[in-house]
Amino acid sequence: AIQVDYLNIIPIRIPFYSADNNSHVEVWSKPILPKGSFVIAFLQLNNHGNPTMVTVVAKDVGLTNKAGYDVTDGFSGESVMAIHPEDKLKVFVNPNGVVMMKATVS
Repeated sequence: AIQVDYLNIIPIRIPFYSADNNSHVEVWSKPILPKGSFVIAFLQLNNHGNPTMVTVVAKDVGLTNKAGYDVTDGFSGESVMAIHPEDKLKVFVNPNGVVMMKATVS
């Protein structure tokens, strides 16, 4: 079951940065409800090659709550990890692929 229905709750997208100009990966974050929660998307714009590993610091994509976050997969809803603002979030993104996660305040 796809869990991305929460994407349209708040019509704001905040681009934080492209993780690496050479990797052609964009990282997007969007605040959602409940307040303090975010959707984070990693978009691979390259259409060839191998999956690209992207590493971001949680606070750099808006995850600044010191209580931390429970991160779930945006498509399956399965738990991925618990993360705090100083922690690194590492994902592999397939060519022309997207990885989407939901971060909810712990």
